[in-house]
Amino acid sequence: MKEIYHILSAAMGEETRMQQIANNLANVSTTGFKQDKAVFEDFFKSAQANDPTTSASTPSVAQVARGYVDFSPGPLVNTGNTFDVSIQGEGFFEIEGRTGEETLFSRAGNFTVSDEGYLATVDGRRVLDGSGRAVSIGADALQIEISETGKITRGGETLATLRPVLIADTTRLEKRGDSLFADPSAIEHATDDASRIKQGFIEGSNANPIKEMIAMIETQRAYEIQQRAIRSIDELVDMRIGQSLRS
Repeated sequence: MKEIYHILSAAMGEETRMQQIANNLANVSTTGFKQDKAVFEDFFKSAQANDPTTSASTPSVAQVARGYVDFSPGPLVNTGNTFDVSIQGEGFFEIEGRTGEETLFSRAGNFTVSDEGYLATVDGRRVLDGSGRAVSIGADALQIEISETGKITRGGETLATLRPVLIADTTRLEKRGDSLFADPSAIEHATDDASRIKQGFIEGSNANPIKEMIAMIETQRAYEIQQRAIRSIDELVDMRIGQSLRS
């Protein structure tokens, strides 16, 4: 009755998928959020590949094989705020980590200005210019213009340049919370000259609440089917044990 362990493993995969869905739903309004997705595979085909004694007639059960972050762009939201910017195209904003931490990356462009005059995230992290330098515009720079190429000006005077960073292999990125990502490989990243900056807009979450609710219902149903299968196998085992004891 090895099948019960296979079904149990598949049920645990559904629990993992449910946690991903719950996190996606919790962040449908989070600026720059990138949803988690799961890749499914036929558990018994996978089991047969590793154990040829697994019955070929065993019913198919889908399981979560792996998870990944979906970096597709979220919808643009028009805020009209001076320091809100979004990236049209690929690339990430380069964000300064805390003392001793690595450089971080984000698509969330809901920025503000720190007391020291630096462009910063809402939690106070300084925004970098794509070359590792903090973007300094002055604490009194309340009326600025940001061009499509990222040039920040006030009254015709260039204050700084905001340029996205291109990460060729986004599968290396790891979530750090608050729509921030880190690249543990620490590979040097190229400035993305092809992307365009749009002032007064932010990129919303790419998690679709309707699709996530549908996925949640499907996951719950799959989990219930697996629970019933486990109970059926358990009852069959009890019946066989009873027959063995009577004989």
